[in-house]
Formats: sequence, C-alpha cells, structure tokens
Amino acid sequence: MTAADPQITWPAPFWPDAPPPADPLWPSDQSPWSSRMVEAALQQFSQPGELVLDPFASQPVLAREASAGRRRLLLNNASPATLLGVLASAAPPAPAVIDHAFSRIADAPRRGQTLAHHLAALYETVCPECAQSIVAERFIWDRNIGEPVEKRYRCPHCASQGDAPADMVDVAQVAALEVRGAAYWGLLSRLVKPGDPLTAPARSLQDLYPPRALLVLSELLTAAEQRLNEREALRAARALILHVMAAGWPAAGLPPRPETARVQPPRRFVENNLWLAFEHAYRTLRGRTPDEPARRERPLPLAADLARLRSPDGEGRVLPLALTTPELAEQLTPGSVALILSEPPPFDPTAYALNFLWTGWLFGREAANRQRQALIVEQWSWDWYARAVAAALRTLRPTVQPGGRLLLAFADQSARRGLAVLAAAGAAGWRLVAQSSDAPLCPPADGARWRFELAPDALPASEAAPNLAERLQRSAQQAAWQLIEARAEPVPPALMQTACAVGWSEQGLLAELARHPEGARRPMSFLLAQMRLALARDLPPPNLLFAPADPADPAQGGLWMAEQPPAGPPLADRVEHFVAQRLAAGPTTRPALAEAVYAAFPGWQTPDAALLAACIESYAQAEGDALRLRPEDEAAQRGADLAEILHLLIELGQRLGYAVQATTLARPLEPPVTPRPGEGSPDLPATGARYVIWHHQEEPAFAFAVAGQASLHPWLLPPSETLAGCPRYVALPGGRAGLLDFKLRRCPPWRGRLAWTGWEFVKFRHLRQLAGQPGLNVAAFRARIGLDPIITLPGQQLALFPMENQGDPDDA
Repeated sequence: MTAADPQITWPAPFWPDAPPPADPLWPSDQSPWSSRMVEAALQQFSQPGELVLDPFASQPVLAREASAGRRRLLLNNASPATLLGVLASAAPPAPAVIDHAFSRIADAPRRGQTLAHHLAALYETVCPECAQSIVAERFIWDRNIGEPVEKRYRCPHCASQGDAPADMVDVAQVAALEVRGAAYWGLLSRLVKPGDPLTAPARSLQDLYPPRALLVLSELLTAAEQRLNEREALRAARALILHVMAAGWPAAGLPPRPETARVQPPRRFVENNLWLAFEHAYRTLRGRTPDEPARRERPLPLAADLARLRSPDGEGRVLPLALTTPELAEQLTPGSVALILSEPPPFDPTAYALNFLWTGWLFGREAANRQRQALIVEQWSWDWYARAVAAALRTLRPTVQPGGRLLLAFADQSARRGLAVLAAAGAAGWRLVAQSSDAPLCPPADGARWRFELAPDALPASEAAPNLAERLQRSAQQAAWQLIEARAEPVPPALMQTACAVGWSEQGLLAELARHPEGARRPMSFLLAQMRLALARDLPPPNLLFAPADPADPAQGGLWMAEQPPAGPPLADRVEHFVAQRLAAGPTTRPALAEAVYAAFPGWQTPDAALLAACIESYAQAEGDALRLRPEDEAAQRGADLAEILHLLIELGQRLGYAVQATTLARPLEPPVTPRPGEGSPDLPATGARYVIWHHQEEPAFAFAVAGQASLHPWLLPPSETLAGCPRYVALPGGRAGLLDFKLRRCPPWRGRLAWTGWEFVKFRHLRQLAGQPGLNVAAFRARIGLDPIITLPGQQLALFPMENQGDPDDA
C-alpha cells in the first residue's frame, strides 16, 4: 500500500476489558479481556475447526472461548512461567488435585516438624500489646540498613492488629538466616551454570529478594519436586508457587523504568509472609474451580502436539507451547492460521527479567534460556521495541491465510506503545483495517487502551518516496483536526498520538518508514520528531491550541482543542443523552448498556470509561444485576419537575415586579409577555431547555434556562446580544450536579469557557428555597442566587455543591 492508495479505516466498536478478579494470583489476571470481545472476534474472523493463534499468550479467556467455539487454539508464550499462569486461570486444576498438592507440600517433614510449621515459624514475632508469640503478616524493610523496621500483625490472643515498629526479635530472626546458604545457591543453579557469563546479572536479580523469601521459595520448590509425582499435581503446585514468587517480589507496584534494563527497587519495600501467600493461593485457586459437576468433569481439552491439534478430533482443543516467534513460525504451515488474536509483548524490562527469574526457578535453566535476552540488553528504548515487535510480526505474517486477520488488544500507561505497535505492523507488512481507542482526558489516568485489526498487505517498496518527513507532518495535522472535529471536545495527547499513528497507517506512511534510512534505524524517534514538529504546543497548527493542565508547568500535560467551540454538541453531551435514552427504554445490565454505548460511538468517538461511568451513575439505579432509570428521571416525573420550575420562575419574576417572558430561544425574542398564573403547563421536553427572561423597562434583567440534562454545549457558546448584558443562570436538577462537575473536571478548559460566557448553574432546590422565602425582594434575590452553586468557576462561585445530595429525590 502506498500513500497514493489510502485505505479507509472503518470505525470499529470498542470492547472494554473485564474487571480483574477479586484476588488476582498472577500477572495474567491483572487486565483480563472481556469474554464478549473474544467471542465476537472469534465469530467474525474464524469458523469452527479453524486454527487460531495467540503468539504472546497472556489472556486466559481466549482459551475458554476458543474451546467453547470449537476453534483449534495454539497458545504460545516464550515464557513457561507466564504460560503456567494463563493455563491455571483458564483451566484451574480439579479440587482434589489442588488439595493433594497443597497437603503433600505442607506435610513435608522438615527438622522434626511439618514444612507448614517450619515456614510459618520464620515469620514469628511478638504482639506489641500482649507480648504473645504470633505470626507477622508482613515486614517493611529499609534496604540501606538491611533489616526490617516495621511489621503488620493480627493477634489471635488479644485481637489487636495493625502496624508496629519491628523489635529485636524481628531483627534477630533475620540475622539468624544464612544470606548465602544452600537455598541461595540452589536457586541460582536453576538460572545459570558455573562460569556462565550471565552469572553476575542473575545474582543481582536474585539478590533483590530478601534471604527469608529465598529460603521459603527453595523449600516449596524442593518439596513439590520431591513429593509430587503426578503431572497435574506438580502443575498445580507450581501455579501456587508462582503466586508466592509474585507476592515475594520486593518491588511490586513500582512503575517500569524503560530507559534502563537495570531493576532498581525502592529503599523501603514490603516483605510479605510467603507461607501465608502460599495458603492464600491455595484457597483462591481452589475457589475458582467451577461448582457445576458438568464443568468439573469436562476440563479444558489440551492437545499433546501440533499433529493432534490438526487431527479430526482437534476441534476445541488447546495446544500450549513455549517457543520463540521464529521457532513457532517453523512449526506452522504457511496460510494455516485464520486469526491471530493477541496482546503484544509489553515494554517493561522488569517483566522480562522476572520471567527469566521465575521460569528458571520453576522449570530450570533450559526453560529460562529464551528469557536470557532480558539480562543482556543494556539500554531499552522505544526504537528497540518497535524493531523487535516488527521482527515478530514479520515472522508471523506468512502463517495467516488469505483474508485472515491480526487482532491486537492491549493497554499501557504510555501512549507511545500504540504508535510503536502500528509502526512495527507497517514495517512488517500489515495494513490497518479498523481501530478503536480509549484514553482518559485528565489525570489521574489509567493509561490508553487500543484495539487494532490488521490484514496482510503487500510488502513495502524497496525505497521510501521522497519528502517522507513533510508528508508525516501534514498527515499528523490533518488527523489531529479530524479527531477534534469528530469528538467536538478537547482530546488528550495520548489519543492525539494514536490518531496520528492511525492516519499514517491509513496512508501507507508507516510502511514506507521501513525503507527510510533513519526511519528504519530509529523508527520511534523519527516518528515522534515529526509529530512534535507538526503539533508543537507553543506554536500549534491553525485552528488548534494546546491548553496545559497547569500553565506554570506545561510538562504536566493538558488537552488539545479547537480555537472556537464546535458547532455541534461535544461527545460528553451525546453520551449522556444516549445513556438517558437507553435507560428510559427499560431496564438493562451494565455490560449491555456499555456495549450499546460503544456500538453507538465507534472509532474516534469512543468515550473514555470514566465518562461512561459518570453518566450511568447520574441516571441509573441498581436493582440486583439490572440498571433502571432513576424514578425522578422518568419522562412524566421529570417533565412535571421542569414545568414546575418554569412556572416557579415565572411567578417569582412577577412577584419581584418584572415583566416575564417564556421562550425556547429557537426564534428571536418577542416583546415581553406576562403569562397568567395557572394558565397551563408549558410544553417542556425532559431533554431540552426552555428559557425564562425577566425584563425591566423592556430590557432583560435576568435570564434562566431550565434543563433536565447536564449538557454543556449551549452554555459554551457566546450568549446572544439580547442576553449578553444580564446575569444568566442554568437551572438543573440536583441529580445532575455530580455529572456536571465531572464534565468540567474532565475538560478543565470548559470551566474557563463558562466563566467567559457568563452562564452560572443553580439547583432546582435552591430556586424552590428562594421562592419560599417571605418578603423576598430584588436585592435579596441578587445576593442569594449564587450562594448554593453547583460548580465553582474562576473568580465566580466560591463553594462546590454538596455531593451527598446527588441523586436525592428531594433535589429532583
């Protein structure tokens, strides 16, 4: 594909991830795909009996859905440790197998007692309240002084619990352990052999675990291998020990530092009680076993090898392999794969280092050889990552049948990963067919999520066309404007970066990159440089501007936006309206409602998860698993409330001596009219807005808009000349206060825009209170109208609304 032959990306609906389990045991449990996404992908791009491939397996749900859909699934990951966690989540061992594995390890003899008592005793401490001997749940270490300084405990004798300073017993317990004993050297021998050039980095990595953790891991591994002869029991034991390894990692929760491959844990770290972690893994894994007898009796059908997977009885079977991408491609017949569905490898040096460590400890040196690269790479960069992913995708391309697809679904804190994956795909001969992306607008952010559908494409030309840099810049500016125009609201840099990458892919520019001298050598650096030139924050393209989150510190991020407000409603208003309509149509479930929203707003209109959640929270109430529209938002009730407020404003204006006019402002203002009290309810739709204008000497003195939804678009536009000189208020139900505030926190530039347009927001309740005050005059009304604000605008209203009233029927 060339830039002269662009392929238009059709807007794909976004499939969100499922919530993680309550007690995730392994890294593969942290960000699970939704079953609905996997089921839809399998149905759309493969048929029963066809071969589906996951070359970087990390998602357990794929194994379950592929087997249920009678697909032949090849589940591959070069790390046996990762593959172990994926399979244990996809098909937990039978309860009897888990019980057998746990009891054989716990009952292993060790120094005249069971291994369970021996390992629990390693964490013995003294209760600071009653001085009884107890077992600590965890210790906090100071790495500089090399000993624990704090402990967490739960005393069964006096029922006290909490954190307390580590005492002399705790320090002596650690001092009595051998720092370089048999356990240490035994674990190291599972990683490298004597004289191995990687001995020093392997030792540095192992040294990050405290000595007590290494002792527990050595004891558990030895007991499992010596006392378990059955294959399934040993697999269950290794799955439990894998959780112990993850729980024992002292730098758990640290953000990755991709600029270096050296793992640098913090000065203070947590040492968990690893025997308690082993017991927790046992209880949790056993609790995941299906209760239904039919499912217990029919475990996930595994294939012994590729020949068995291809055989007539291979439908619904899963073949797990632990091969590198080149090794995997050698095993596959060209054109034999209908669908590749995977999460691309992460850009996280720590994850690769831990895979080497855990694989070696669990399965030995030979199994860990494929992860040795993690200790060899000195400098990790996005350029290196893009080239590595391109090499893997290029190797896999011949395995896909004509018309086959590559689907990549992943998330990352860094927006650069989406760009790197698309750049790698373009260099490897894959064409983007569809995409959907989700990125939060404002911090705190959970990172971006991407869904890319790609098809095999013609390989790039031998040389890149001239002026690639200039064409990349023009394409980036065009993509930026189209993105903001489609959403009609400010967008975060992460989504802007994805839009540029998608535009480049559609126009074939990423395929050319592989034949550009600098682009092939430093793909990410080259692309990011063109993006910075095209979208310079201090000198933005025409009609665009960048609004920093903190003008004093532009590095803190911000939002890209159009110089002028869009003509149509922003995405936030459209999503709110859609959610209200769907709930008004009848009860639904949260997943069904989310699926409907993502289908209605595909492609670049995909709403961020926080916006969707805020809209649901504002309009829905839960009844079991169902969501129903709040009673106060039912059409009849809301219409009556709006009509009541409209009449209240009319009567209040008359009481204060104003000439009152009710209008839709859809037509020019007519001469002021004063409706007679009680002459009937105005025709007021629940989703629209009607206006009440108070006139003094035929000039507007106050303007009120009465609305049932927290739509912001009408109030972001400049007021009409007629109303520009008078105070302006939007009356909203109290139940919309939280959603309105969320929208303004989500898009801070809107708050400044409202301060400029002059619209302020008041709740129905506040207007009712004002109308009920005896002796109210114009001066008192002016003084009190702004005392109960819904939002705080710069230089205007001073207090936030009371959040506890959100959704209160009294605020309807």
